[in-house]
Amino acid sequence: MEDIQYSQNPKRLSLIIIILGILFIFLSLYLTWFENPSYLPLLVGAQLIFLYINIKRTKYSIKLNDREIAYDLQGINNRVSIADIRNLEIRLFEIHIQKDDGEIDVLNLERIKDRELKKIKASFNQLKQELFQKQ
Repeated sequence: MEDIQYSQNPKRLSLIIIILGILFIFLSLYLTWFENPSYLPLLVGAQLIFLYINIKRTKYSIKLNDREIAYDLQGINNRVSIADIRNLEIRLFEIHIQKDDGEIDVLNLERIKDRELKKIKASFNQLKQELFQKQ
């Protein structure tokens, strides 16, 4: 199996949203102190900050090669050696990797877009076929 990598890191969008959120919060503070009090820009700024936090959660990276699976999903960062895999179970939005020591790693794929999700699952299906053909 050749090296395969799937990733998403929305840095530009995150930066734009955080700048807009800060600007709306400052606008709200300016209007509150010097003009008629208006809390609408404050609410918009807060919503943009929450949107930024949600976008940061969509960051992911999955790398597959002949030796290991490396992934970073929602802050969970791990590497699994291909030789240590006993079983792969592919579900709708999860991939369960059972290792020889009995530990199970769960890759939660709920936040990944459908097109990428299909590619990731196809790669894991191919890996599963290659692993269990050898046995």
